[in-house]
Amino acid sequence: MKNKSKISIIIPVYNAEKYIIRCIDSIQNQTYSNLEIIIVNDGSTDSSYELCKEKYSSDDRIILINQENKGVTAARNTGIENSTGDYIGFVDSDDWIEENMYVTMYDAIINNSADICACSAKRISKDGTIPIKLKDELYTEPLKPYMTFDLMYCYWNKLYKSNLIKNHEFIDLKVGEDALNNLQIIKDTRKVVTISECLYNYFQNETSITKEGLKDYHLSYIPLIESECNEIVEKNPNLERYAQAMIQYCWLLPLDIAYTTQPSNDVEKNLYSEVKKKGKSLFWQAIGNDKLKFEYKAAYVAIKCNIYSLALKFYAKFSK
Repeated sequence: MKNKSKISIIIPVYNAEKYIIRCIDSIQNQTYSNLEIIIVNDGSTDSSYELCKEKYSSDDRIILINQENKGVTAARNTGIENSTGDYIGFVDSDDWIEENMYVTMYDAIINNSADICACSAKRISKDGTIPIKLKDELYTEPLKPYMTFDLMYCYWNKLYKSNLIKNHEFIDLKVGEDALNNLQIIKDTRKVVTISECLYNYFQNETSITKEGLKDYHLSYIPLIESECNEIVEKNPNLERYAQAMIQYCWLLPLDIAYTTQPSNDVEKNLYSEVKKKGKSLFWQAIGNDKLKFEYKAAYVAIKCNIYSLALKFYAKFSK
């Protein structure tokens, strides 16, 4: 029997010929049948678009959009503009999902009268598989778990009511845009339900973990997060320590890079110096914040003790 509500699944694609068939097949094979599958080819220079056109043109649930390269955020926005579903989900083109993912998440939303469902996931790389676990929980104050990372900042493990997404055009940032955009969405959310079952497979390929030196864009999203957090705390003073925890977490990325790479010029040297100075000023605040998770406190301690490889392990293991 056909499910009542339509779910739009948006897949931004750029040069994903190695993985795109696995990804789309896993969506096609969902036990939830009332799907709208929107593939947005973002100017791929490989055969991604041709593969999708050849293999999936006969499936009337699939909408294939071809646009010039504008970046992943623009591709998501294109998908959102063309979606007609009651709910919206996102899948990255090199990942794949379990066949019961969307029926499980949809049922959780309906049974709990929730606005968003977030599922657990598996991070898969050449080094093995790490589960990223959430609790079976209903949150009626979703900003709290979101700001302490319990809900995860990514799009791909979530199913959203479509009006939440359509009311917010995604802001395009090179780093941190998912954290910022999800924070803006969560502000308008009454209930979020999370499930412990790992339904999403996040494939961390070699390209996605290549590390470069510290750049301005590794920092540029933090003032935007701080601005959102300040606005939240003005309306809800009881969330101040949660807001601080979110900001303290966000600084771990530039700190990780600053301590594990080397500057290539004098301008970068100044940037590295500023970030390290900021890390030192945040240390005691982070350690004393009961809302910051243990794993991230441990990363701050490792940085303080000059055990940078250990800090990197803590950060990499528990972040997206």
